Parts: sequence; C-alpha cells; structure tokens
Amino acid sequence: MHCEALKVKVSASDLVKAWSINRGSDFKQITIRVPIETFVKIQAIESMFPHRSRNELVSDLLSTSIEDFESALPFSVHETDEVLGQLPDGEYVRAQFETGPRADYRELVRRFTSELQVKPTELAVVHTSEEAA
Repeated sequence: MHCEALKVKVSASDLVKAWSINRGSDFKQITIRVPIETFVKIQAIESMFPHRSRNELVSDLLSTSIEDFESALPFSVHETDEVLGQLPDGEYVRAQFETGPRADYRELVRRFTSELQVKPTELAVVHTSEEAA
C-alpha cells in the first residue's frame, strides 16, 4: 500500500492565522490574468496584511481554493478481495481503490509530481486512492 504524508488543510478562515507565521516552501512561477474585481480584492487583502507579499497571499488563496476543489471531486470506493486484516468483531478489512474524477486527478498529480521530480509532501495533494476507510 502506498502512503504519503498528510498535510493539514487550511480553510479560508484560517488563512489569517497562517499569514501571521513564517513558512518556507518551494515555488514555481506562473503568470495569470484575473478580472479587475479580483485584483481589487487582492489589493485589499494586501493592505490588511502588509507583512505578506502579494505572491504569498495569492499562493495561499489559490492553494486553499484547490483543496476545496479536490474535496468536491466525485469518486466511488470499491473493495477488492485482498484481506488486509481483521477487526475485533471478526469482520475482515479489505483493500479498497477509488474510481472517478478524484482518482483521475490524483493520478495526474502523481504523474506531474514525478515529472517535476518534486517530493509529494511539497504539494497540496497528499492522500492516495488506497486510503483506509
């Protein structure tokens, strides 16, 4: 069974707390265009947290939004015949796998992570399709 490190999910309401502490991370530069209304909101957030760079703020907001997207992706869990163990009540614990958009997304993230030679713990996606129920 393949396991990756778990990352604590930061909700939008927790970003204020996260922005008050220092953290290090690897970054990849990208360029995006946003509607003027979004840019104005980013400026307002920058004014509220002047000790944080625009890049930090936008990166954190984007990461939180992606985490919400990931958790909303539909999936189905299927049991296999492989027995992993037995519960105290005698019920067998069987291996499981996911199918659907969430499983597809996670596989793409693993593939791109491998291509970039990035450690999985440096990314937002940290669960595997072999998670225990």
